[in-house]
Amino acid sequence: MSSSESSWLDIIGLGMKFVISTVASKFPAVQNVDTKQLAEWLNSSDRDVALLDCRDPREYEVSYMPGSVRVEWKREDVDQLVESLPVMNREGPAKKTIVCYCSLGYRSSALANKIQNHLKKSDNPKKVEVYNLAGSIFKWANEGRPLLNSEGQKTKLCHPYTPMWSRLLNKELHQW
Repeated sequence: MSSSESSWLDIIGLGMKFVISTVASKFPAVQNVDTKQLAEWLNSSDRDVALLDCRDPREYEVSYMPGSVRVEWKREDVDQLVESLPVMNREGPAKKTIVCYCSLGYRSSALANKIQNHLKKSDNPKKVEVYNLAGSIFKWANEGRPLLNSEGQKTKLCHPYTPMWSRLLNKELHQW
């Protein structure tokens, strides 16, 4: 790797850290999980994880995290969303966990916050942990973690959301 490529990756890393901390400060009640921890949860029987992709359909069509379901992040019927998740209806000892993601974390944090507020008000006896994926799909893709395209085939590509935010996604991963 050339020094200019290394410098560019350092800039992406610093930008990502800044965005993650800014989003976390905007949604202080929302817990964050990092990509490494989520990957461990997805490969463990200790957690029953529902992955919610909070991006627009055009972003989801390029790629998504395996096992995720695309949802509208601005939706108001959070009660219906939560009750429709298979994780809410499965029995067993595994911790029930909802992880929301988008491109970088703002939209997913907003939805995670709505879900947390709903669960606090509801009389549902099931303990459910709700998280935002810190750095969301950009961080996941930058780390070379698994993604699928609209045909269910493995891909490394990711929709860069907007030209401004695309700077936090490795250039070779861009697909508009």
